[in-house]
This record gives sequence, C-alpha cells and structure tokens, in this order.
Amino acid sequence: MLHVFDAAHFAKKLKTKRIIELSINLRSAAKKIGISASTLSRLENNKMPEIDTFLKICNWLNELPREFIVTPHEAKYNKKSLTNLSKSIKK
Repeated sequence: MLHVFDAAHFAKKLKTKRIIELSINLRSAAKKIGISASTLSRLENNKMPEIDTFLKICNWLNELPREFIVTPHEAKYNKKSLTNLSKSIKK
C-alpha cells in the first residue's frame, strides 16, 4: 500500500499547538523547536520538512512520526480540514 507524508495534517498540528494551545508567535515557536522562523513558516504552509527538522517537530508536538504518514485518501481528507482551520483562525 502506498503511503505519503501528510503536509496538511502536519501544518494543522503545528498551527494548532503554536496558535491555539500556546498562543506564541512564529519566532518563539521556532526557537523552542530549534529551527528557523522561515522554516517553520514554510512548514505551516504545507511544505515538506527535512528529516531532522521533521523529527525535532514531532518531539515538540509530542507525536510519533507515523502520525503524519498516511494513505493518499487520508491526506486529501486532512487537507480539507486544514482549510477549515485556517478560515477559523483568520476570523
């Protein structure tokens, strides 16, 4: 069975923890994770992380990496959920 990295789900988890749970800005979160703010911004916009960055963020999120490895169907579903989250954050 084919599996893919679910960038939308990953971005959703990042934004949820940073904005909703911790109420911190991008730079503060990036510093806590140990990555640059520009890298965090790219990842919050559904870009693919480098493996070491991915693992750092999984640790920060307290999630297993397999949480973000899904079937293509699941990835498509999660992308729709991220769109709805982004709309609610902007309000």
